[in-house]
Amino acid sequence: MKTANDHSSSPWICPKCGFQSPTRPLECLKCGVVVEKLFRRELFAGIDQSELVAKYGLSAEEFNEWHSRAGHYDKARRSPPAQTSAPRNLRLIIPTLIICGLTIVVVVVGNYLPVPLWEPKSPQSEQPKPQESDVSKASKTDPKAESLPPDTVALRKAEEIARKYYLTHSYSTVDLFVCVDMAIDVWNQLDTAGIKATLRVGSIDTDLTVFKTKKEYVRHMNHAWVMFRLPMGLTIPIETTTGSMVYDIDPKLLNRYLVGQDFENPKRLKQFLEARTKYYEVCSEADIMWKEFRRKYPEKGKLSLEKTFDIVRDRAKYDQKEADCNKAWDEFNYTIK
Repeated sequence: MKTANDHSSSPWICPKCGFQSPTRPLECLKCGVVVEKLFRRELFAGIDQSELVAKYGLSAEEFNEWHSRAGHYDKARRSPPAQTSAPRNLRLIIPTLIICGLTIVVVVVGNYLPVPLWEPKSPQSEQPKPQESDVSKASKTDPKAESLPPDTVALRKAEEIARKYYLTHSYSTVDLFVCVDMAIDVWNQLDTAGIKATLRVGSIDTDLTVFKTKKEYVRHMNHAWVMFRLPMGLTIPIETTTGSMVYDIDPKLLNRYLVGQDFENPKRLKQFLEARTKYYEVCSEADIMWKEFRRKYPEKGKLSLEKTFDIVRDRAKYDQKEADCNKAWDEFNYTIK
């Protein structure tokens, strides 16, 4: 960003948004206003010279220079437009004569043509044509399209939906919540087109099959995508962040797309995410309480009565939080059955 030379030690403050800058720029680095243009506007509004000098941090020499340029701008703005030498009526007559001459030429030439240049349309020809389906359009371009199996037709439609969605959407970062939003959008479009699909949550970074417990299994889930279901029963993953089908890649990576938790609709998926978030929040608080409890009461042996009461009280708080954690896990576990 260009800046004006300003050797004052105090920072410059934008008169419009209040942003502070070490030097006075030509344009504010935050709101983008042109400083001299804003000065000219306030000068025409009648603001006092001393107030403008203090507000914009101008020296006397800079103020005179800006004031001079503002005067030239105001003079050019108020000056009337230059008058053309030709009379106004003559300027209107010449285009009219040209249009009339062209009309006469078209009419004369049209009389000698075997086919008229224009024919009135019948009311029947103005009726809107029925829209063609994608299958009928494909049949005109591809002679074999009429005999395509249902799997191929559905596959092409799903690929088109995923590709168009990717071309019209962009995200700066990709995490679980962004992937879920993208997967739900594509799932809705597939469902509207009559194509069966499910939503899947899993991981393409980690092999989930190596984990023995369900808690470890769900803890490593960090990605979401769509599982497209062909009419014949085969399922193909759709990676919504790239807008492509996942079937022509490394087999090891493909196997990770085939492992995960499926959901029939976005409602089920959102219930899973809400229960998962609640479970981790409550159990994280329980872990913190237990560590704090162990830190406060590390000693063993005979304790005072007051100390015993504190231990019983804090232990009861932890036990309640641990019970809340177990309850949150039961609710979360219900969403993945």
